Amino acid sequence: MMSRSTSALPRNGEPTFSTCAHTPFDPSHTRSDVEWLHSITRLPIVLKGVLAAEDRRGQDRVLIDGGIRRGPDVLTALALGARGGDRRRAYLRGLAVDGEQGVRDLLRLLREELELAMLSGRPTIGSL
Repeated sequence: MMSRSTSALPRNGEPTFSTCAHTPFDPSHTRSDVEWLHSITRLPIVLKGVLAAEDRRGQDRVLIDGGIRRGPDVLTALALGARGGDRRRAYLRGLAVDGEQGVRDLLRLLREELELAMLSGRPTIGSL
């Protein structure tokens, strides 16, 4: 999360939005720091490095940043509450192998692997 170094704070001790947005991430911050950020903006807030479900707020969406390479990875992410993910690296590999057709093949394979993984007992995404 964002760092609140005292040298970057205004006189009242509260950071400005600009200070927080342009300061390196600091893993020592707590849920209260995120709640403060929610209190000053209605914009979506993206947190990187959330590892436990209890760190989510009720309405927060979970996005997976990397680590999804095969269909079972998609199934695991969805079961843990993910609503989307970053697949840029895989798309680039597909493009490098066979251009647009490579990306189409990659997406087809990912879907087929996901469907195969779902044979483990969950017939629809909604049933996860």
